Amino acid sequence: MLENANQGDLGVLEIRPVMQVRGHENSVDALSVDPTSDKLFATGSHDKTIKLWDATKPQKALNVITGNKQGVWCLNYSHDGKKLVSASSDGLCKIFDVKTGKTAAELTAHSGAKAYYASWNADSSYIATCGSDKLVCLYDVRNTKAPVFKNDESDSVVISCDFTNDQKHIISTTLEGVLNITNIATKKQMIKYRNFGPSKSIETNAMHACRSVRGHKDGNVFLVGGEN
Repeated sequence: MLENANQGDLGVLEIRPVMQVRGHENSVDALSVDPTSDKLFATGSHDKTIKLWDATKPQKALNVITGNKQGVWCLNYSHDGKKLVSASSDGLCKIFDVKTGKTAAELTAHSGAKAYYASWNADSSYIATCGSDKLVCLYDVRNTKAPVFKNDESDSVVISCDFTNDQKHIISTTLEGVLNITNIATKKQMIKYRNFGPSKSIETNAMHACRSVRGHKDGNVFLVGGEN
């Protein structure tokens, strides 16, 4: 929650928090806002828990979801706010029922590795996942026993993934600063963009995040963030 936004001396937007929520016993590595609410959000931590919050009552979590054997790297609400998908360094991506806190499904394609990210498509019928095994996987939520496909064309650990606005591609970013775009219909990479590599002052450029800009007037617009 933010207030007192201004442009600062350099013309860069500056924002200040109006409150701090301290409910985890370790680092908070994931946060997602319920798309159906203006006050509900979820956090995931290296303390192996997921906590649900009401921003108007931040003193205590509404619910605590357990069951992860290691830290939670990623959380995303489904479009209707009824489900959460998580990715954990224990290698599992899990779908949780927000109301009950119970596990609805486990996505096991990254077992034996680390799962770094999981993202819903627009109507929450599919989930894309990625991990340290260099895989990008697509799951049909109606049958999560096995992924629809596994793409293994990445040359490096895949840290984040998301669907393009037209729902026809999965964008993903890697530890070595490469942006990949996988075509869902062909199950193959169609673009491997390497121009996010190391600079003179930074030896590595892990690209930690990519997100589509939903509903953008120019179509498949997305953001990426890296160490440089």
